Amino acid sequence: MAKRKCESDAQTRDYNSWSPEEDALLVDGMLHLVNTGKVINGAFKNGAFQDLQKYMQSMLPGCAKRANPHIKSRHKYLKKQYHAICEMRGDSCSGFGWDSERQCITADDGVFEEWIKVHPNASGIKNKPFPCFDKLCRVFGKDRATGAAAESAADAVEELDKEEQMLGSESMPNSTSYTLLDDDFEDISQFMTSDAPNIFHGAYSAGNKNSNHTSPSSSQAPNGKKKQKVSDTEMLIQSFTSQMTKLEGIFQGAGGHISKLADCFQHEQDAAERRMKIYEELKKIKDISEIQRLTVARKLVKCPFETDFFFSLDDEARSTYVLALLIPDA
Repeated sequence: MAKRKCESDAQTRDYNSWSPEEDALLVDGMLHLVNTGKVINGAFKNGAFQDLQKYMQSMLPGCAKRANPHIKSRHKYLKKQYHAICEMRGDSCSGFGWDSERQCITADDGVFEEWIKVHPNASGIKNKPFPCFDKLCRVFGKDRATGAAAESAADAVEELDKEEQMLGSESMPNSTSYTLLDDDFEDISQFMTSDAPNIFHGAYSAGNKNSNHTSPSSSQAPNGKKKQKVSDTEMLIQSFTSQMTKLEGIFQGAGGHISKLADCFQHEQDAAERRMKIYEELKKIKDISEIQRLTVARKLVKCPFETDFFFSLDDEARSTYVLALLIPDA
């Protein structure tokens, strides 16, 4: 019992005690995960903490820090400290400074005491060196460090709790396959590479060229300038109208492509519904065993053309067709 207690106390000390060297190594490991895509905008993907453990053990032989609870806990602590500093350095706050040499928050005692009454997570931050701040900006995002959009420390803690609940539960949704004809892809490709993105640019360019043109008479009389301005406006309207007509034609063509896609998806949905009904339809055929029924069902499900042909037959023809499918190599 005494031995277990000593081991537990040792683990607790190791859990809470982090040397500056270990902190620096942990932050470097986070940057490594950012570069490898394991951390995106401060969000850690599945397995990221285990990768951090391996990184620290490879860079610091004998390191006893484990992904859970040591590294996860320290990550949460650093993120909380980082967001608390971000909030105090934000544009919406006043009375706080940043000592770039000591890498710490500075403030008058009165200002800081009033602040921590509302922001208890900032307690102890004043004049405490936080040398990893600039690196953590790359890990958690620079946009949270300044401006009105800065995330508060309380929000950061809430976000961390959500991240912990989400880690390990991420899964990809089931995919649904659809079949498109090559002609459909070609039509869509032609639409996507058409002149649609350049419509407004063309209208603007035409108008801009006309507006930059100066007639000889414009320098002779004020009335000439007025007529030139009217003419430029008319040219711009005509060019814009022409480009809008082209755009209308492109959209009309796109409507046909979208209709093809809708028909294709509807066909897939109808085929899926028929596949779900195959076994029920086969149960109506009394002259075959359950094993034979399942064998035929498996063949029909695997081939959409067989399924379509099966449902196109009447009851008597279906029975004959099923018997034919049961013949080897049928």
